[in-house]
Formats: sequence, structure tokens, C-alpha cells
Amino acid sequence: MDAVKALVARLVFIYQSKKKYDCVVIIRGGGSKTDFLVFDQYEISRAVARFPIPIITGIGHTRDVSIVDLMANTQTKTPTKAAEFIISHNRFFEERVLTMQKAIVIKSQGLLAKAHEKTNRANVIVINKSRTLISHHKDELIKFNQIVVNKTRAVLYNLQSNLVSLLNKLLSKPLTITSNRQNDLAHLVNNIQVNSKRYLTNQKGYLGHHDSVIRLMSPRNILKKGFAIVSHKGNIIKNSEGIAAGEELTVSLEYSEINTKIITNTKTDGTKYDV
Repeated sequence: MDAVKALVARLVFIYQSKKKYDCVVIIRGGGSKTDFLVFDQYEISRAVARFPIPIITGIGHTRDVSIVDLMANTQTKTPTKAAEFIISHNRFFEERVLTMQKAIVIKSQGLLAKAHEKTNRANVIVINKSRTLISHHKDELIKFNQIVVNKTRAVLYNLQSNLVSLLNKLLSKPLTITSNRQNDLAHLVNNIQVNSKRYLTNQKGYLGHHDSVIRLMSPRNILKKGFAIVSHKGNIIKNSEGIAAGEELTVSLEYSEINTKIITNTKTDGTKYDV
């Protein structure tokens, strides 16, 4: 059983190595008939049957055939026969490659010779055709050249005339535009001065009004009218919410402060002092 596990493990190792093996050879260098029983075991036979790489056997029994022999890609009787099979296969493959190489070389030489011949013929035809076309179109080219020269001169003369006219316009237009812009600027400056004075006067009146309102609403004027400012723990209060009886209050008058304690805290509807 150890031999079976070793053989299976070796096949698994070869498969997991990811190397591109051409084949796997299983051989045996002799032994008793009981040693041959390893190659009839299910595990090794199953592994050989499912192995993706071709397996060649040369287990060494000339009379008996094992299950591994039957599952292998190629069966030989002895390790020597297995080696001879591989050498013969490789020799046959090499001979085929050499034969194909010679055939490719011969075919390539033939194709290159034909292509070279066709190229030479095409080169001669192109040269002759080109000379004929150049000779045929030479007069037409001269005529077209003269037409192009005359047309170009006419176009350049028209463009020159247009440029002179445009230059005259450019020289006269800026003076007119500048004069108009100066008048517009003078008018705009005058409007800005007048509107600025009017705006500043209005804003000064608004500021005086706001200053009077602020002075009337200042705490000093409020205290002068007989009102008082009530503070709780340093904060001015507008109502007694959250302040319990017994807590201290500070009452600020115009020229004095009174510290007092709350005896009662009674809510009202706030209409007692309505005018």
C-alpha cells in the first residue's frame, strides 16, 4: 500500500507542478511476482486512467499484463522497450520536422523567386506608365501653372485693395470713437458727482434718524424714565420662567442697584400695562 500511495503522490506532484511534460514513464527494474501486484491496485490504476499527460509503462513482465498497463496510453514490456519507444518516437518526430523544414525552404525559395519576378515586371510597367503619363500631362501642367499664376495675381490685387480700404477706415474710426467716448465719460462723471452728493445726503439723514432711535432705546434713557433692569445671576431677564422663590435678583436703577430675594413668582396674562 505504501508503494501505491508513493506512485499516486508522484503523479499528483507532476500534475500540480504545472510543467509541460511530454509524457510520464512508469517502469520497474525487476522483482518477484508479488511486487507486480502493486500495478493491479485500484488507486494507481484510476490515477493513470485519469492522468491528462500520456503515460508509458515498462513494468518488466513479458507474460503478464497489469491493470496499469491497460489504463496507460502506451504499454511496453520492459524499461528498455519503453526507452526504445520514446527514442523511436522522437526520431520519427525529428525526421518529420526536418522534412517539413526542407519543404518549407524549397517552397519559400520558389515563392520568393516568383514574387521577385513579378516585382521586376511590375517595376518596369510602373516606370513605363509613369513616363507616358508625365509626357502626356506635361503640357496640361504648364497650362494649369500659368492659370494658377494669373489667378493668384488677381486675388492678391483684390486683397491689397481691400486692405488699403480697411486701413483707411481703421485710421479714421478710432478718432471718432475716441471723441464720442470722451463725451460719454464726461457726462458719466458729472452724473456720478451729482448722484454721489445726493446719496451721501440721504444716507446722512438715515444715520441721524437711526442714531436718535438708538439713543432713545439705550439702557440709560430707559432707566431715566423710571424703568428698572432685572438681572438673575448676571443675566438680564425678560420673564420669571425657571426662577424659583427664594432666589436672588439684582434690580438696576439709574443711580443704584438693589439686591433682593423672590418671595413669590406669580404668572399674569401680560395685559396689565397695555395702553
